[in-house]
Amino acid sequence: GGNLVVALSNPIASIEPGDYETTEEHEVVANVFETLVTTDPQGGLIPLLAESWSLEDGGRTFRLRLRKQAAFSDGVPLTAPSVKRSFERSIRLSRQATPAAFAAIAGVDEFLDGRADSVAGITVLSDSEVEIRLHDALPVYPAFLTDGRTSIAAATPGDGGKEAIRGTGPFVVTSHAADRAVLDKNPTYWKDAPARLDRIEFRASLPAAAIAAGLKSGEYDVARDLLPQDREAILRDPRFRSGLVETPKKNSYFAVFHGGSAAGSNRALRHALAGVLRIQDLVWGALGGRAIPATGL
Repeated sequence: GGNLVVALSNPIASIEPGDYETTEEHEVVANVFETLVTTDPQGGLIPLLAESWSLEDGGRTFRLRLRKQAAFSDGVPLTAPSVKRSFERSIRLSRQATPAAFAAIAGVDEFLDGRADSVAGITVLSDSEVEIRLHDALPVYPAFLTDGRTSIAAATPGDGGKEAIRGTGPFVVTSHAADRAVLDKNPTYWKDAPARLDRIEFRASLPAAAIAAGLKSGEYDVARDLLPQDREAILRDPRFRSGLVETPKKNSYFAVFHGGSAAGSNRALRHALAGVLRIQDLVWGALGGRAIPATGL
């Protein structure tokens, strides 16, 4: 139980999947909306709203089965038609910067151009199964579905003609403005373990000096974007030393072979190099000893 106050530097302009752009907005979105696929602490893919998935047609088609117990915050069950509607809504919202997870789907261009009423590559097979067909073979596609912009949301008519957006996550949005967002615990969360907090309040658009002062005074419980000198001063304060928690930041890096060279165009050689390279050495050499290699090439 209890409330958590988080201090952020940038404004929270949008908290809708497919429409947000900043890390600060993602901090809010990730508490309210969930993706079909997520990752474990080591970066491996694990199911979330989709309990399983299978690859077909050489990596051009993916079939996902949804969890039967998953539901939106109003108790309405998650279904394949609601996933299709959510994806199509997010595709429209993200047309200026389409995530790779959407750009790879067959029929997205026709949908955005108005030549089709729906995305042909997203097919509802049953209430619990949805099929996604891609332009090209992409065996790593499930990893793209961990992008928060692909989170599942349901839109219903709200007050004043504005849509009410619901998610399946452990919190619901109570209020939202550019400088403040309040999330309350979702009392009908579908997982067995409910949220440990009753409320999270995000204070945004704050200067670094105000964030540091608020953290020292106890007004804020969690803060980011501290200036280096403020961070060092806080770490020297005995009050904060025992409460310091470090958490890894996840990034994806790509090693690209030159397809026009004799070596890079050799598929067998590429596979061999991917198998013998020491990924840990590459990561540590580029990012230092504090980096944690998650997966291989």
